[in-house]
Amino acid sequence: PGPPVPPLPAAPPPTAPPRPMVGGAAIDIQAAAVDAKVLLRGKRGEVLAVVFRNFDGAHGRHVVKSADIRPGESNIRPGTAKAMAEPGRTSSLTKGNSISNDNFEVLFNSSQPRSLDALRAVRAAVWAVEESEGQQQSRIFAAAEEGLDCSLRVHDFPLKQEGAAPSKLARMFYGLSSDQFNWCRVLDRKEGGRMHGHVDEDGTDGVVLLNLGECDMFFDQPGRCKARQTRETWCVGGGGGGEGHWVVWDDAPHKGKESRYRTEEHYTHLLRDRLCAACARGEKGRECRSCERVRLRSGDVVAFSGCAAFHGVRAVYREQPPPPTARGSLPDWMESRLGLGHRVSVQWRLTDRKRAEAKRLNESRAFAASGGEGGPSAAPPPAATFRVDPAVVDSLSAMGFPREDALAALAAAFGDAARAVDYLVDPSSVPASRAQGGREGEASRGARTMAERIRS
Repeated sequence: PGPPVPPLPAAPPPTAPPRPMVGGAAIDIQAAAVDAKVLLRGKRGEVLAVVFRNFDGAHGRHVVKSADIRPGESNIRPGTAKAMAEPGRTSSLTKGNSISNDNFEVLFNSSQPRSLDALRAVRAAVWAVEESEGQQQSRIFAAAEEGLDCSLRVHDFPLKQEGAAPSKLARMFYGLSSDQFNWCRVLDRKEGGRMHGHVDEDGTDGVVLLNLGECDMFFDQPGRCKARQTRETWCVGGGGGGEGHWVVWDDAPHKGKESRYRTEEHYTHLLRDRLCAACARGEKGRECRSCERVRLRSGDVVAFSGCAAFHGVRAVYREQPPPPTARGSLPDWMESRLGLGHRVSVQWRLTDRKRAEAKRLNESRAFAASGGEGGPSAAPPPAATFRVDPAVVDSLSAMGFPREDALAALAAAFGDAARAVDYLVDPSSVPASRAQGGREGEASRGARTMAERIRS
């Protein structure tokens, strides 16, 4: 259970519904709330995910304009954005396993969005939906704004095409030693965009997602969903109408005669022949029946609780018919991808600053205290010295990060390779205790050095 949830603010007078400005257009909050569809509820019926169709009335044009996204201000260095879906990729932002499963590219990432107008308008619409149902406490936007950090990310999900190249394998290091790795699968973008089902890391508050293009997302309660969330979870068999599918636990057990996971050392996260047990028998593999699937089109906005709503992307489709907006109404770098049939998402993510920082510090201390293999939480000794295997540094360098930045990030992360990637992609995620000095010694100096170098 998290901290106490503050009550919703007083409802706006019904005679004067709020009409906040988003990208130069007035948004009718009450009308958006009336037309909204609740996608997921909690065990007590509370709203956990809701979709607003064509929220701004212009298929996303006003929301994108309001966001004022400037690619040159992204925290991601040119040429490294694809690292999220290529060799050396890690997943420290979600609960679950991105490796071998997801197929998308991060186009933009910023910890300091230029505008929060769209986010606040959606939040007002969510509060209106919750209030109309008599819900007195918000589960989507639970924390007070002054205690939250906000990041803005843009993701590109490619359209599935014929002739995808066979997948390749790459080492994914999870510790300090050269033998602490698993083989992961490197996917061809022609396989099509997707994101495994997951919940976001502890401390995540509300998430607002603008969809451009066409895709299927799915939502469920974390404890109810039967989809497998660890190891390789995508089957290329015919269970999804010939286009592949996310597997359920019964078709992909860890052990036993029905297990399809390889048993060789370092290969245990991979499915044999990329098939679940049902598809390997020539049957139709199953997907989770309790997941609520929703087809999204350009301009649809989804708001959900990042750490309470299990969510993912199943498939991307070429949008038919295209939205009736004039060509050129979106930035060229978005238009070019949408013209190829891709799906582009613009996402605002709110994070409880104190909870997220405490979680990261505890994880790093536990990693350091255990020699990189997990274990009880303990503070590292002052001025600790971390032995980093050169193979781990080589893995980070292969992602496009300068070697000196990789070394500094590993020191700041107490040797945790997954956390180091998080710091390299977003230097603002380095906990203040490490970025400002203190008793962490070498870790503090590493954080400052890395952050200063990357931010410059």
